[in-house]
Amino acid sequence: MIFEQLKPEYDQALAKLIRHNLKQHGLDVPGTVYFDEGLEHLSGFYLAEPEKRDYFVLTDAGEVVGGIGLAEFEPFENCAELQKLYLADRVKGRGLGYELIKLVEKRATELGYKQMYLETHTNLEAARHIYEKSGYQLIDRPDAVVHGTMNRFYLKQLEDNAMNLQKFTWTREPRDYKVLEGRIEITTAPHTDLWQRTYYHFRNDNAPVCQMETDEKFFSFTVRTDFEKSHHRFDQCGIVMYLDSENWLKASVEYENEAFQHLGSVVTNHGYSDWATTAIPADVKTMWYRFSRREDDYCIECSRDGKEFSQMRICHMWEGAGKIRFGIYACSPEDSSFTAVFSDMNLGECVWKAHVGQAPDEE
Repeated sequence: MIFEQLKPEYDQALAKLIRHNLKQHGLDVPGTVYFDEGLEHLSGFYLAEPEKRDYFVLTDAGEVVGGIGLAEFEPFENCAELQKLYLADRVKGRGLGYELIKLVEKRATELGYKQMYLETHTNLEAARHIYEKSGYQLIDRPDAVVHGTMNRFYLKQLEDNAMNLQKFTWTREPRDYKVLEGRIEITTAPHTDLWQRTYYHFRNDNAPVCQMETDEKFFSFTVRTDFEKSHHRFDQCGIVMYLDSENWLKASVEYENEAFQHLGSVVTNHGYSDWATTAIPADVKTMWYRFSRREDDYCIECSRDGKEFSQMRICHMWEGAGKIRFGIYACSPEDSSFTAVFSDMNLGECVWKAHVGQAPDEE
């Protein structure tokens, strides 16, 4: 499936999709989008003022299967209206509504909007559930309403994707660290590590982790790590999702010797860790990571330049379906210490898209 901006050739298919959804819920009545004069020519509206409006369609093999838009909502200051979020029946239930909302919120932020308004109807129960899970708050009916039949109204304050480090908290706060503007430095203590049972038959659970909490089901988190000062076997720093001592994952570069080091990931479910790794040159001293969530499944990627990412691992976390914590960590399992630097942290829409291909098994 492909997310792309609206083109005139999609207008007719999009209008048909919108009307089908409204009719399904008994909203093929005056005072709804169903009877908007410009519904069959939406590209003319959204492309007319690209500095204020935009619309995205979701296509599958050239067929329009979803869409979402935004336009200025003048009654509120610096506010955009989330408009016309609809999906084809065959793609509902895959989390695509959340992805479309993240996409349009990102665009709204780029256009300078600070908040997002929307209006919907009690008949659209599934849509209202998605809005509320996405952080939209129910408000009173505004004086100016775009479609008179709508009877539920929501507002959300938008945030820039740059991370607010004040939201991060420590598990095992290190003795030596700095939180600067857009940057965290951790100086590791000797004999700190994360590992559970497998092969080595020991349990290490004393590495410091710095994380934020979320119940968002679909997102991607990126961070740049600098480990120029790592110098001893197993010195490491990277991303982490630490739920508790027996359920967590991490990805990092672990120093081995002057010739090579390990780029790898560890996934721990119910108290047993497994390690997947590959050797990289020892002169690599920076690495980007991208951590993506799709409900209780996760993807870890890495990049040398922060632009082109390669998959390291896809995994399932048995305790990772609800509220989680994720962030960064650094440690030195042996008698060593070094300073790890984390920067360019960013939280945004999930770039790990829904699978296209073999249909899921029925359970």
